[in-house]
Amino acid sequence: MKIRYLLFLTFVLPLLACPPTTDDDDSAPVDDDDAVDDDDSGTPDDDDVAPDDDDVAPDDDDVAPDDDDVAPDDDDVADDDDSGDDDDATPQPLWPLDICTTIPPSDPFSHTGTALSGDVLTADVGYSGGCQDHGFQLCWDGMFLESDPVQAGLTLIHDSNGDDCEAYITESRMFDLNPLKQAWQSAYGATSGTIMVHLGTDTLTYSF
Repeated sequence: MKIRYLLFLTFVLPLLACPPTTDDDDSAPVDDDDAVDDDDSGTPDDDDVAPDDDDVAPDDDDVAPDDDDVAPDDDDVADDDDSGDDDDATPQPLWPLDICTTIPPSDPFSHTGTALSGDVLTADVGYSGGCQDHGFQLCWDGMFLESDPVQAGLTLIHDSNGDDCEAYITESRMFDLNPLKQAWQSAYGATSGTIMVHLGTDTLTYSF
């Protein structure tokens, strides 16, 4: 009996007082492959959660195009030739009305239309040429035909400058009628009036 009691004290009691515990090797895996490492679960590493700048925020070329993409340069948007600059809208020269005591000879041409705006008479003409500059002169003999209103006959003279080329050219020539107005004002002692102007087969009412 005494021997059993000693055995009990020696082997059984220590087991009851200190139960065996599982060491680290049994309860928790040691290497990252068994445990939850950053890449597998739990708290993933930076590569899993927050992509780098290239993934989240594209660079300037992706989000905000540079000046070449957004605002084209002057050649793309409004260049001088396309937007009506001075080269595209060159004003026609304004030729004076000449008082011709003798009407000079004229080279052939066609007179296709006449318009009057303010003091400016515009004559539409056509002629053969293309190799020389052609001149046109608007002549008035200085005489008024008495009627109500008075009348004035004008003559258009063409100088081809010896151009023998055969291209057909059409253009408009503009003439200043102020000399005709000033002659009427001087002759009739008034500042405003009306003149019936004849050019070819066209008759225009010139009021000032």
